[in-house]
Amino acid sequence: MTVGSANAGRIRFNDLQYRKDAEFIVRVDIAKGEIILCLDQDVDAIGGFYSGECLVGMEIHQAVVLIRLLQKAVGRLPESGQGPSMIGKVAFKWSDPGAPGSEDSGITVVASSGRVILGISPGEKSLADAYLATFSYMTGEDLVATLSRGVFALDTRRDAA
Repeated sequence: MTVGSANAGRIRFNDLQYRKDAEFIVRVDIAKGEIILCLDQDVDAIGGFYSGECLVGMEIHQAVVLIRLLQKAVGRLPESGQGPSMIGKVAFKWSDPGAPGSEDSGITVVASSGRVILGISPGEKSLADAYLATFSYMTGEDLVATLSRGVFALDTRRDAA
């Protein structure tokens, strides 16, 4: 952990599409005023290029929009039998390896048949394809809580400065 950075939490889950243990990690970079979301699509894999890890940096307002989209998706999920429903998309400030977000990049949230699908698209000019995570509404609730802790921590630190 670097100076001015703190972990808001990590959520380990079984990806329902890829059937692998995956993980979200939420960090707060106080110095840069950012919420950092890491998606590790295969926590048991040995690192390296295309190992299924993606980082995105969000400004506080972008993280709040993502929280609202996830809350909306989670609210729809207990109702069974619903097909795919696009909840919305939010831009991010940058994605790894530090490339700025573009018009076609962003985080998309979809609710579908008792699941949440979160897609992270680094954009057409990126070397990487979109990253997808498919998880239960309980994991969605955990991600909302963890992102909220990060937003609160960042907002509290900014107010104290």
